[in-house]
Amino acid sequence: RDIFPGEEIFIDYGINWEKAWDRHVKNWKPPTDSTYVPLADVTKRIRSFDNFPDNLELSCCLGKLTQEKYDDEENSDDQSKSMEDTELDGKTGFSCTRDELLDPTKLSPCEIVEYSHGISSDGKSNLPTVRIFYEKRRFLVKNYRRESITI
Repeated sequence: RDIFPGEEIFIDYGINWEKAWDRHVKNWKPPTDSTYVPLADVTKRIRSFDNFPDNLELSCCLGKLTQEKYDDEENSDDQSKSMEDTELDGKTGFSCTRDELLDPTKLSPCEIVEYSHGISSDGKSNLPTVRIFYEKRRFLVKNYRRESITI
């Protein structure tokens, strides 16, 4: 029969799979690498970007990057261009809804390049600078909204 919107599919992988899963859960140990941090312990760190663990990858909302063309056509075959940062101001065009933060087509890997705690000279919270890796290009986005960064 057809599957209708809102219906769930349940798959029985069999008793062998279930036993293997139970063994995995019972025997799994976190890596002994000192940089490993369980996902459950990361919530506070993503808000402050303090000592962000290497075992997790950040993703940033693409925002206007999906709407504008940044690669000029005459240099599109130039390999060196993809290794340069295109600088952008993140004050506009990078806010995401909660649904967009859960949609992998709206996100791309990124890294925090710079972040200062506290309040800037104009009385506003300091915003991080991020490097977004998107379509073989690198975008250095200053004043990027913290709420548009996820793991």
